[in-house]
Amino acid sequence: MMVLIVVGVMAGLLAVVGLVALFRWTVGEETEFQATADRLVRPMEAPLFQEGMRRPVRVLRDGARLLVELE
Repeated sequence: MMVLIVVGVMAGLLAVVGLVALFRWTVGEETEFQATADRLVRPMEAPLFQEGMRRPVRVLRDGARLLVELE
């Protein structure tokens, strides 16, 4: 019975390590990069878009193109 518990714990640990490795390989590290955007901003939206501010974005791959959406 003890052997079954040890084997189960080892299998669980191996599964967790595998999932973490898969996540790091597919998603990778969240790197920062600088970009500029040309966009017409309404006066009410102006406080949301200030020079030098950081904004979370979603990067979408479309073949060789990268599309960036503001979140």
